[in-house]
Amino acid sequence: AFVGPPAELHYVSGDSLTGIINSPLPQPFKVKVTDTFGGGVEGHPVTFTVTAGGGNFNGSTTVVDTTDAEGIAQATLTLGPEVGTYNNVVEVSSSYEGNPLTGSPITFRASGGYSPATKLVYVDGDDQTYYAGEPLPKPFKVKTTDDNGQPVSGHPVTFKVISGGGTLDGDTDTVKVVNTNDEGIAQVVLTLGPHVGTDNNVVEAKATRDGVHDLNGSPIIFTASAERGLPDPSVSTIVIEPDTVAADGTTKATIIVTLKDAAGNPVNGKAVIISTTGSNNNLQQPLDLTDSNGQAWGYISSTKAELKNITARDVTDGIDLADTAKVLFVPLDPYRITLEDGDNQTGNIGTILANPLVVKVTDINNNPIANFDVEFVITKGGGSFVEAQPIQTNADGYASVHWILGQAPGENRAEARAPGLDGSPVNFIATGVEPTATNIAMVSGDGQTNIAGRMVAQPLVVKVTDAAGQPVWGYPVTFEIEVGEGTVTTPEDVTNAYGYASTYFRLDKTVGTNVVKAVASELSGSPVEFTLYGIPGPAAMIELEAGDGQQGQVNSTLQNPLVVKVTDMYGNPVENVEVNFAVVSGDASIVESQPRITDQNGKASATVNLGTTAGTVKIEASSGTLEGSPIVFTAKITSGNATNMEILSGNSQSGTVDRELVFPLKVLVTDDYGNPVAGVPITFVVTEGGGDLLNGQVVVTDENGIAANRWKLGINPGYNEAMAIKSGLNGSPLTFTATGVTNNYPVFAEINDTTVQKEQVLEVSVAATDDDGDPLTYGVRNLPDGATFDSTGTRIFRWLPGSNQVGKHTVRFVVYDDKGGFDAEDVVITVQAPPVITDHYPVDESHTVYWDREDTIEFSVQATGSSLEYRWINYWADDSLVVSTTNTYILRAVNNTPELHTIKVEVFNDVGMASYQWYVSVETPVQLISFMAEVVQYQGVKLTWETKVERDNVGFNILRSTSRNGHYRRVNEKIVPANKTRNYRYLDRTVKAGAVYFYKLEDVDFRGDKTQHDPIRVEVPRPDKCQLSQNYPNPFNPETNINYKLSKSGRVSIRIYNLLGQQVRLLVDEYKEAGYYTIKWDGKNNYGQEVPSGVYYYQIKAGDFVQTKRMVLLR
Repeated sequence: AFVGPPAELHYVSGDSLTGIINSPLPQPFKVKVTDTFGGGVEGHPVTFTVTAGGGNFNGSTTVVDTTDAEGIAQATLTLGPEVGTYNNVVEVSSSYEGNPLTGSPITFRASGGYSPATKLVYVDGDDQTYYAGEPLPKPFKVKTTDDNGQPVSGHPVTFKVISGGGTLDGDTDTVKVVNTNDEGIAQVVLTLGPHVGTDNNVVEAKATRDGVHDLNGSPIIFTASAERGLPDPSVSTIVIEPDTVAADGTTKATIIVTLKDAAGNPVNGKAVIISTTGSNNNLQQPLDLTDSNGQAWGYISSTKAELKNITARDVTDGIDLADTAKVLFVPLDPYRITLEDGDNQTGNIGTILANPLVVKVTDINNNPIANFDVEFVITKGGGSFVEAQPIQTNADGYASVHWILGQAPGENRAEARAPGLDGSPVNFIATGVEPTATNIAMVSGDGQTNIAGRMVAQPLVVKVTDAAGQPVWGYPVTFEIEVGEGTVTTPEDVTNAYGYASTYFRLDKTVGTNVVKAVASELSGSPVEFTLYGIPGPAAMIELEAGDGQQGQVNSTLQNPLVVKVTDMYGNPVENVEVNFAVVSGDASIVESQPRITDQNGKASATVNLGTTAGTVKIEASSGTLEGSPIVFTAKITSGNATNMEILSGNSQSGTVDRELVFPLKVLVTDDYGNPVAGVPITFVVTEGGGDLLNGQVVVTDENGIAANRWKLGINPGYNEAMAIKSGLNGSPLTFTATGVTNNYPVFAEINDTTVQKEQVLEVSVAATDDDGDPLTYGVRNLPDGATFDSTGTRIFRWLPGSNQVGKHTVRFVVYDDKGGFDAEDVVITVQAPPVITDHYPVDESHTVYWDREDTIEFSVQATGSSLEYRWINYWADDSLVVSTTNTYILRAVNNTPELHTIKVEVFNDVGMASYQWYVSVETPVQLISFMAEVVQYQGVKLTWETKVERDNVGFNILRSTSRNGHYRRVNEKIVPANKTRNYRYLDRTVKAGAVYFYKLEDVDFRGDKTQHDPIRVEVPRPDKCQLSQNYPNPFNPETNINYKLSKSGRVSIRIYNLLGQQVRLLVDEYKEAGYYTIKWDGKNNYGQEVPSGVYYYQIKAGDFVQTKRMVLLR
């Protein structure tokens, strides 16, 4: 059960005891530490402190005890020297994390007095004899009495081991205090020490009246003698020397049995017998009883190589030793090889036989020989072995291979060779027959699941068999896509030696079911359908699904939710992905708590409540480093219904009669929340003074809620009045007043708005006229930092805007005459800046990512400038693609071709452009240094390659085609395994002379994903003439190789003759294509018999070509 932290300290027992002064109390003080629920807390420290009475704990006034499994802590007090009632006081305390436990401290009290005991009397147990290391049969007993000889109970007696190495009462204690019982008796049981001897174990029993003065008769000395015990089965031993012996039946191992008692003392005079496992043993029993060292000797030899287990028994006492010993008998030198299994089989041509060929290697005593090389050799039929040669025998001496028959019907022969052994070589015969394929069936690969767009882990495999269920080699099978748009690596395959045809399959990039069928239309069971399933990959992209560009009135909810969609790299929806929606600007809030989780369609949505401030709202939906994150939604908060109107500006002006006022009349229309309301028609009416409203009677409020009207005063000086009216609005009507004067106000010449680039000088010349010719005074308002205006001289505004002044600035120029007339002109100055990239990430220019690991790199730039736009371009080879238009771009290796890519960002505006670029090498798991092909006469095409880097690589397949862009078939039966040297070679022996081949390397990683490299071309030349080569080796024994080449196809024969012209062996007699060939002769005739040493002739006939050569066999 769960136990919480220490919380409480509880009293258990030991308070109010009475004892003898200067002596230990009969019982300890006990407390318990618990958690808040009363559970005992183990391992917590508790402090016992003497606070009065002069007592001690083993000589110390303070002792710390750690609680046991029940939470108990205890300590035994030795009382002080004074007699008294409860005069010994001990305080027990404990804390946790600096705070006292509840109930801490607890106080214990004890009383000290004198004992009535005056004598210590011997009772029983002295002078015993027993086995060393064992408890004595009887305890040592003493008794305390008073002056009248009456027993005194509760008096402490100290028993102490003086010599001999024994312990008391079955514990490890050598000193023990025992309180006398009701009969005044105290006793202990001594466990004797380990050594044999007479009176060699001594124990003292001692008691005092007051902890200082001994009782009469104290101390009492007990002695005991130790003798050898019975043999202890767990202490006695068995040793074998040596522990590895030749299994020749003669060489012996010595078995030493040593009998010891429980204390390790040797036990002599015992009869011992020895037993062993295994067979063919010669076991010699000990002839004598155990000697003074407790030892007896036996011997073992054997002709059976094996590990034998030795046991022993003390016959005298009927005790079986627990100890065992092992001796390994090893075989002698290899002597013979024998046929065990696999001979005389029949199978379909080109296929693997049902049973392996098995031989056994033994020594002269028929013990199996392990790790011995046996070479299996094809001697007829042109087949092959699955396993590379030679084969090492296993622990049971067996060597075995699986035999793939030749591709022509008839007899196949093979040998198992172990030179120098009796029985070598072992001959095997098999018969190859031409099969009729009847059935096709699924073997494996169905029902696999992987991420859409990836290769399934296991190939899709079918098996073609004949009517007997035996595999058929060389049968064509077509793999077709029935459902989905995945791809097969091998659309057409032919069955191999196991009858298998296979292909790997890359799933459709769209999630769902894929169906591939294996078709062999003439066979029963065709087509075979494989169903495979594509599931979403890891989240890679986030995109805007719906809800952007909405608008709604203040204090409402947007009509439609904002929706994003998270997909994998192929656009498949990914569920259970966190998406955070957040308002980044504007008056709005998200209804739902964040983050949101995508559903089964990969979608996450958020509801937006609009605030009371009109304007644009920006909301971001972000999800980690997904491409496209964050998604930015914009919404517009429109004003509510118009409820108020007020004068914004233009009231109480003065101006020249019959002329337009300097400033227009402006009315601001708002809703209940003070937001400007557009589209409200305001009626302006001149009510006094005449004049005209130059913008018409009705003006509609603009996007800022402002209705502005220019007012031309009447022709008479004095009071002018106009009203702005909108029925139903608070504040309507609004009254504007103006005063007409005869003074002609100055008028500015038109000043156009202008644009300037940062850190370029702008100069604007200002001029005004006054029809009265009054002197004019110029001024400026809203002067930008660093700008100047010469108002009294040149009237030129001059400004060199800095980098921090990019944007729009409104400067107001004013002019006054000396009669109170004035004019004002607002000029908008736009400061522009060309883009400058101030920071970029990553800092390093060059990077490497791995296509198969789906690595990503996030690129970003920070830039200054006005109205910036971004364009990211991915360049590779002779192509390019615009990949982003924000200030970030995430490159995903799996979406890019394995080559060097240049990633360029362009930041631009109307003023200029800045750019930066990185270089990214997208690499495959395997990088080739070289891949070459070489035609080797009489062998085939030798392919060699070297890699620079291999990562997660299991090995390689060799793919071959007769055209560069044609269909490539795998030529290797087994994958070429990866190695540490990263240098590889493969010999393709199946090529034809005069043909052109293209080879591709295909590396395979541990996930089953495959990557193909560019092909290389090789042409296998046709021999220009027929030729028979000299055999090698020559002279030879027992076999030799004969090379020959044919410049054209036809029937070929090669015969061997002796010196008498008699045919010894017909090696070849069949139709052959033009090309290079090698045949072996094993020195045997047509009947399988070895021919004698001598000179032999071999002759080839191929059409009109005949050639003869000489060779020598030396046995």
